Amino acid sequence: MWARRKNKLRGRNQSVHVEPTMAAMRGELDAQNDPTQSKAHAKIDNEHLAESFAAEAERSVFDEPTYSVELGGEVPENAFTYEKFLAEQLDSTSTFESWFATGVIAAFSGVLAIAGAILGQLANTGLTGSVQFIAIAIFAPVIEEVMKTALLLWGVEQKPYLFKTPVQLMIIGGISGFVFAAVENVIYLTVYIEQPDLFIIVWRWTVCVALHTSTTLIASIGLVKIWQRVMRTGQYAKAEIGARYLFFAILIHGIYNGTVYLLGVVGVF
Repeated sequence: MWARRKNKLRGRNQSVHVEPTMAAMRGELDAQNDPTQSKAHAKIDNEHLAESFAAEAERSVFDEPTYSVELGGEVPENAFTYEKFLAEQLDSTSTFESWFATGVIAAFSGVLAIAGAILGQLANTGLTGSVQFIAIAIFAPVIEEVMKTALLLWGVEQKPYLFKTPVQLMIIGGISGFVFAAVENVIYLTVYIEQPDLFIIVWRWTVCVALHTSTTLIASIGLVKIWQRVMRTGQYAKAEIGARYLFFAILIHGIYNGTVYLLGVVGVF
């Protein structure tokens, strides 16, 4: 029995060109209507048809890093690539739509910044000593900086064609950082600090606002780098390009938090 099965496998044409899905791509058969095709092929076709153009473009075989012209041939003129999808979307997105999207993303980035401010405070609630220091100097900056730029990163990765200029990205980052600082100030001056003196109030509305706004802008520079590469190459976004800018923003934030914490321990604040 095993020998018969082995001979049957050996006798089968192993070429990729005789696969049902390849035949369907060449127009030789319809994988959905041909009764000889399995339910699995029909399911694959249905899922393929249900995909968005963006999802289909992002997984285009012609955009694969390993695609070889020598092996696969020249890219056909009618091939659906991410570069063509991006160009079409850029052409169909008006200036008004672009700036309207910028306003919407900026508003919701502010909402996420508020969530980041709350989570950042919860990270060190009830902690003391070295554990509290680690939470304030490490965990809180990571949470807050990521939350402040999370929605903007999504926009750059998934819908880069919504932006016409890097200025839009920096505006979103600046608004997000300012909203975060404002909400954090309200929390500190009304909840955590009883009857704050004038020095603390001025400090929080100047130094702290400048800190949070500037660190978010630094992280936003990384997102601008990601977006510019997409526009320059016509390839989908690579988030790792902006990682060092986010790390630098977190580092500055962490140094500030740690310094203020230690100054508080010695009684300066």
